[in-house]
Amino acid sequence: MCRKPQGTLWAELLHGGRSSLTYLVTDGRFRWVVRRPPLGGLTPSAHDMGREYRIVAALHDTGVPVARAVSLCENPEVLGVPFSVVSHVPGREDLHVLPQAGIDRCATALIDVLAGLHAVPYEEIGLSGFGRPEGYLARQVRRWRDQWQRVATRELPDIDTLYKRLAADVPVENGASIVHGDYRIDNAILAPGDPGTVCALVDWEMATVGDPLADLGMTLEGESAKIPAGDAGVPPGEVPRGGQPVAGGGGGAAQHRVERRIPVDQTSASATSRSP
Repeated sequence: MCRKPQGTLWAELLHGGRSSLTYLVTDGRFRWVVRRPPLGGLTPSAHDMGREYRIVAALHDTGVPVARAVSLCENPEVLGVPFSVVSHVPGREDLHVLPQAGIDRCATALIDVLAGLHAVPYEEIGLSGFGRPEGYLARQVRRWRDQWQRVATRELPDIDTLYKRLAADVPVENGASIVHGDYRIDNAILAPGDPGTVCALVDWEMATVGDPLADLGMTLEGESAKIPAGDAGVPPGEVPRGGQPVAGGGGGAAQHRVERRIPVDQTSASATSRSP
């Protein structure tokens, strides 16, 4: 049921949302979240409000925690750009002060929700044409390089070296499922009184159908930023001088702590819990 505003609307730019702009809108009684593309130039296929809204709407009643889809407007005469509206989901913001027990509960919840997402029969909820799972990983590698080339401001030969290494070693794909595309604690809203409960996953703009292990890799990216033995003379398990963990943003510190608490056997269970 779509609630109509009861008075003057007020809008506030929310923190986070480092790509699409995210606003909290209220009439003093009800709250909604409005998402629109960023102000700068867009790369192809990025910040597609229609795709993001479609998957949030499709996941309703699947058991995957998402905000309630309210409306999608693709008429540029309204705001100048397409935008979507979903319900506001309140959550805790002080992730960096979680005790270790809370971090453990959060890590377990994130993996349980990820496994649940990957187990959703996407064709049965109307997402059969949402993505092209065949060749997903190779396309991702190419897209990363293409996006870099569109925004690069100087030459960085290491980027080309990295691209060649990745393109030459694309792994065999592990089936197909809904892929969030940016799965990490920054994009999970936790219950105010319980870090072991995920109330909603947000920022679906990169979602598609592809290899579910790509989501798992994103979840663990901070740990993978450690340098392997013998690489550039840096001891194994350490970050090079002047370097930083991959995960950043407001939840970066909590993200790194959560990654360290996800056991290998639990991530393996996530990878194998999907329906064949």
